Amino acid sequence: AVTLIITAGTNYRGLLSAPDYLGTPPLQKTEDQLLAAIHAGASTLKKKHIADHGALYGEVALQIEGPDHDELPTDQRIRNMESGEMDPGLVSLLFDFGRYLMIASSRPESLPANLQGLWTAARFDEEKQQFDYYTPWNGDYHTNINVQMNYWPVHVTALDTCSDPLVDLIRGMAAAGAETAQQQHGCGGWTVHTIHNVWGFTAPSWEASWGHFPMAGPWMTRHLWERYAYTMDLDYLKSVYPIIQGSAQFVLDWLVEDRDSGYLVSGPSASPENRFLLEDGTSAYFCMGPSMDQMIAYDIFQIMELAADAVGDPSSLREEVIIAKERLLPPRIGLDGRLLEWSQPYEEPDPGHRHISHLYGLHPGFQMSWQRTPELMTAAERTIAHRLEHGGAHTGWSRAWVAMFQARLHNGSEALKHLHLLLTKSTLPNLFGTHPPFQIDSNFGACAAIAELLVQSHQLNDDGTFIVNILPALPNEWPNGQ
Repeated sequence: AVTLIITAGTNYRGLLSAPDYLGTPPLQKTEDQLLAAIHAGASTLKKKHIADHGALYGEVALQIEGPDHDELPTDQRIRNMESGEMDPGLVSLLFDFGRYLMIASSRPESLPANLQGLWTAARFDEEKQQFDYYTPWNGDYHTNINVQMNYWPVHVTALDTCSDPLVDLIRGMAAAGAETAQQQHGCGGWTVHTIHNVWGFTAPSWEASWGHFPMAGPWMTRHLWERYAYTMDLDYLKSVYPIIQGSAQFVLDWLVEDRDSGYLVSGPSASPENRFLLEDGTSAYFCMGPSMDQMIAYDIFQIMELAADAVGDPSSLREEVIIAKERLLPPRIGLDGRLLEWSQPYEEPDPGHRHISHLYGLHPGFQMSWQRTPELMTAAERTIAHRLEHGGAHTGWSRAWVAMFQARLHNGSEALKHLHLLLTKSTLPNLFGTHPPFQIDSNFGACAAIAELLVQSHQLNDDGTFIVNILPALPNEWPNGQ
């Protein structure tokens, strides 16, 4: 037997250390860790690891009764599913794997999971003194769905402390994002655009068509509220409440009154990474009041109101957002029964686009439900069907989002179908998700979607409390389980 002990460190001081991100070289610390590990011995290290991992992993267990194929290797099970074989155990394995990946890649005092979690094929060539392969998208944080999807399962599957790095990331981006809000937009508060990194980059990116997304900050703020909604940790909420206030303030300052309708609209802004055609055939990206922006604005105003009530904030900002929420341009349904993605029913050059941004109010938002807005739910079903008819959900993360939408629509068997498609079309033999290339958000998105089939808690009562809904979208194919 051989025991190989590796320690690693960095002089990077963390997301909240801006602008002086670099500190003491880590050699002494890693040497001390190495000596301590050698002294402890392999058996003790293994026991400590199992106890540390098990304390989180053991909080949730999922078992779906059905044919047992656990004796087969994973790649064979995926191939069998391609042939139409039912394998509920493979779906529960995908759920378990998502939780495992979160525990492995996002722990307190570390960086959050990025587009590849913490894995990469990048290799430093000593002879050439350069990397022979770079992590896709430079290992950054894409904030127009990807890092958000990474953290969808964290609270619903009882991994609350794994959100610590995300909370730290948002604290850091809020500090840098105040400068972007003021300089780029002339607004108070803070925001971030499509990409963010560990050096506080919050400005629009180098191509406006995809890089300008001022509502990414409010979307990230939703995660601060989610942690409180699941943990009811009031001290934590008080600590992040100024960030929630800053996000709401940015949206208040960013919105303008539409001259024709009198509604408050966001813009000029886009529907992430998608485009439409003008009458002369020109491709366009920007309009006033794209649906996703309006839904995110509704979301952050709702969250601001709930958070203010929870902390007992007597400031006027709560009343301002309540008034502004009622003045927002609402979701609109086109003549074909689908939700409009932009301000007008423009022609779509890519009707099967991977982003389905105008369903934000269905998920992750809580603006739409069968009880309160059945007409919007029906329009959402038609919107999804149209995307799929034109080749939509062709990336792993997009397929996971469709599964989540179907869970919110209470279409359990339809959601399961998309989980099967994710496994057979967008999953590598080792269960890593693929865009392509390898991208971990589909693993986390699928994990969250499976949980959403079994329990949901996003709907609000009239008094502002949340309803816990058990088995809201149980697939017919899962008659028994625990």
